[in-house]
Amino acid sequence: MSSIRQSIIYGKESAYGKGASVFLHPPPGSFFTSTHSRQATRIQSTGSKYWDAYAYGTLNGTWEWTFMLDYNYLEPLTLVFESVKSNGTTAMGSNSYTFSKLNSSRIPSFCVRRAIINTMANSYDTDVDEVVELRGCVCKTITFARSAGSSQVQVTMSGFYADEYMVTGSLEATDYSDYEGNLVEYACLFIGAYTDEDNYVANTESLSISIDNSAEAVFNTCTPFSKEYHEGITNYTFSTTAYSNDPRHYKERVYSGGKTQVLQPLSKGMAPVDLMHILSYNAELDRFGNDTSRDTHAEAYKASTLSMDIEITKCVIRSLQWQNGDGSKLQDSISSADCQQITMTFATTQSTLDFSTSNPHYVRDMVTPA
Repeated sequence: MSSIRQSIIYGKESAYGKGASVFLHPPPGSFFTSTHSRQATRIQSTGSKYWDAYAYGTLNGTWEWTFMLDYNYLEPLTLVFESVKSNGTTAMGSNSYTFSKLNSSRIPSFCVRRAIINTMANSYDTDVDEVVELRGCVCKTITFARSAGSSQVQVTMSGFYADEYMVTGSLEATDYSDYEGNLVEYACLFIGAYTDEDNYVANTESLSISIDNSAEAVFNTCTPFSKEYHEGITNYTFSTTAYSNDPRHYKERVYSGGKTQVLQPLSKGMAPVDLMHILSYNAELDRFGNDTSRDTHAEAYKASTLSMDIEITKCVIRSLQWQNGDGSKLQDSISSADCQQITMTFATTQSTLDFSTSNPHYVRDMVTPA
């Protein structure tokens, strides 16, 4: 039977690996998978074809979480960015938040609670339903991807967890809750300030940004379970493909590392792209000239009650492939360009992003096996 008998909820931990007291419903389109892997070493002796024993070592749990980016389900981003700054209200009366990384702190750990009704797939046994908590979950990487064939932005988070706890019994329902939100639809790329329409890269066919936290579990000699974790250097990368019809967008930039108006590879004075923006908003851009207040992307962005601005600073363009012209369309393709920093600013109608009982996504009646 499919995943209709399974649900997940999640909560931020106050201490690593200790579980959460408050759980939230996940964003729309959420799917979560985990792998329990125990280190095991075969002990062999001279004179025998067969092993004598197995030595069991550390628990190396891994997980992956995919969901659709939503203006009103931004709490998972607080598990990736250490700084969540409130910018007050926008001109349209929405709440504005900026997510960014900090040198002075590390990302928090969280707990995932999975409920599965096995009775639906079992004709004979009862009390076989399960609730499993994955504790000490830490995000190593997060990717935001958008392609021309769809409107939504898909988010993929992955990482490790420290410990696991199961309760069995009988469940009457899962923790699933009806979705109430607003998907982030479409994304417009600007190389430079988005207030200048000349910076708009109109024929962008795919966009992807990734953040690698370089997080790792820390083990000691006393236990097979991780009791600490560390976060290292942050790696931001940007990838895109665009219909190739203007060398100023990317081809000239590869000669200089990011700057434009360069017609041959430089040996000195190379520099990255200073600024890039990826915009999404819920106001309708006036395509027919009937409303002059929303003629440009910047005007439509300002007139929106829901919006997203991903700001990329200092993007290093190191390589670009010229295609062979075998009959397919010519594209400019950039893969994993290194960036100095990426920040995300959202306008949302949601009043709070904390993990408390006042959050609108708080799980009020958490299921427990009887």
